[in-house]
Parts: sequence; C-alpha cells; structure tokens
Amino acid sequence: MTDSYIKPLLFFVLFTSFFCCKQQEPPAEVAPAPAATNYPEIDNISSKIDATPENHGLYAARAEKFYEIEAYDQALEDVQRALKKDSTNARYLHLLSDIYLDYARSQKALKAMELAARYHPKRIPTLLKLGELQLILKQHGKSFETLDRIMKIDPLNAEGFYLAGRVFRDRGEIDKAIASMQKAVDNEPDILDAWLELGDMYAEKENPKAVRYYDAAIRVDTNYNFARFRKAFYLHQIGELDEAIAQYRQVTIKDYNFVDAYYNSGLAYFEKGTLKEAYEQFNIACQVDPDFLMAFFYRGTVAEQMGDQKKAIADFTTTVSLDPGFTRGHEALKRVKKETALSENASQNSSEK
Repeated sequence: MTDSYIKPLLFFVLFTSFFCCKQQEPPAEVAPAPAATNYPEIDNISSKIDATPENHGLYAARAEKFYEIEAYDQALEDVQRALKKDSTNARYLHLLSDIYLDYARSQKALKAMELAARYHPKRIPTLLKLGELQLILKQHGKSFETLDRIMKIDPLNAEGFYLAGRVFRDRGEIDKAIASMQKAVDNEPDILDAWLELGDMYAEKENPKAVRYYDAAIRVDTNYNFARFRKAFYLHQIGELDEAIAQYRQVTIKDYNFVDAYYNSGLAYFEKGTLKEAYEQFNIACQVDPDFLMAFFYRGTVAEQMGDQKKAIADFTTTVSLDPGFTRGHEALKRVKKETALSENASQNSSEK
C-alpha cells in the first residue's frame, strides 16, 4: 500500500457549544400562533389556553413546545405573553434567551440573560447560563466576572469550575483549563463533560492520561457512546490500531447506526493493510449513511487496491455525484478508468497475437 493512499480523514465531530452567532433583526411583525397544528401536545396546550387565557404559565409551556420544533416566531410571541404577566420569571427569561440565540439574535439573547441576572443576582443557574452565553460570544472577560460572582456565592461550585475551564480552553490557556476542570470533577465526580474535556486536552498534549479520563467519562455514563468513540479516536491517533478497532467495535455494538465508528474502523484496518476488513467497515458506513462521501471514496480506494476496478469506478462515480467539486474523487475515477482501459487493451492485444 503506497503512502498516496494513506490519507485517513479521521472523522471526529466534537459536540460543543462554541459557534458563531450571526446577528439579525427580527421581523417587524410576529406571526400569530396557529389555532391548530400537527402537534398534539401544542394543540392540547392551546385548548387549555382557550379555557384559561389568564394562565401565563400555559403560554410559556406552549413556547417551549414551539421552540422544540424551531417555530421561533410563535415561541417568541408566547414567551413574551408570559413575561407580560411575570416579567421577572427566571424560567421565562432563560427560554427567551434560548429562543433568541437559536434564532440568530445573539445580542438579544445576551440582554435577556443580563436582565435575568439583575432580577436574580444570587441565582447560580442563571449566572452559569449568563457566563456560558458570554463565553459563546467570546466575551471572556465578562464571563470571568460572572464566574467571580458565582464563586463568591458558592466557592466550591463544580459547574463554575467547569465553565472556567471552558473559558480558559477557549483562550488557549490549556494548563489553567485542565486545573479548573480537575477542580470540577474533584467537587462533582459526575460531571461527564468535564471528564471528556480533560480527556480531549490530554489527548491534544499526546499524554496517555487521556485514556484514564475517557474511562472515567464512560464510568459516569456507560450509555454515552461518544465517550467511548473519543477514546477509540485517541488510540487511533497514537497508532494503537488494534485497541482502537476494538473500541470502535464496542461503539457499534451499542449503536448500530454510529456511522463514524464504522468509517474510522475502516481507516484503522486500511492503515494496517487488512483490506478485506477495511472494505467491510466502509461498506457498512455506506449502507448506514448513503450520503457519506468519504466512506464511498475509501471503499472505492480499497476496491481498487483489491483489484476490483468495476467496484472502484462505481464508488468514485458516487463520490463525484455527491460532490461534483470533489477533486480527489475525479482524480481517482480518471485514474481507474485509465488503468481499466490499458488493461483491456493489453488483454485484447494479447488475444490477437
């Protein structure tokens, strides 16, 4: 197997709250909530509102349901109705912030949480939410100010240490981030995300302690498959291919549809040079996700190396149909077609002789 083929695209998606928030002004008029929807839970709440329109809690409940289905205009209208009756309600203000944030109105989301913190200056869940939003918006200084408020109320607050670790990590201060995350799990051993963050940071340092922290995360929640996937990914990165494959296998046993585990397992087998097993893993990935371009690309690559040019051509053709701009797919397709033509010509010339 040549180096030109060993370019594994390790597919590792880290679920994180860090993203860019685009600001946009809301529409001038908010569409009224429909009298009936295709969602029985919403319709049931609407019926209760019709019977007791003065019950502002029902508007908040319906806002939450609209929010879940991303009907943001209707969610905003309902939560604003609830706030007209109870303007200081922390739950309503949190919901308002969530809706604005997911609706790409980040500054309005921040203002909602700042208001909540003014009404509830010692409510730690509110301060934690404010600090996290400040982190999302890259307002690290303000986030630390909010964390200082939390620690004055509860000096051993584990969620506060966890948030501090995230802020430090976002600033690139990894050693401080590790120290803060360690304090978080020391005070609350069940903070799954803190164990995972610690594992990731040690993995970035190429420190074998990473495995210990991933194992701790797995112990906290044995059903959280992504923790085992991250452990497998780290082992894969450091070249422990057999152990990585075993861990990927455990992931797929628990969740047949965890397509990234099949794909990465295929890459690990490919790096080992065991083409049959690599093909099988890429084949399952293609079946689980028919739009997984790189799974088709590597299945085609393995087929080519196994001498099955027909299957290789089919897979490379699929890659360029999924993404016409995929250069590697076009190059591979052109190469295999050329090799096939040369092979056929050689065979024809041989038979003529």
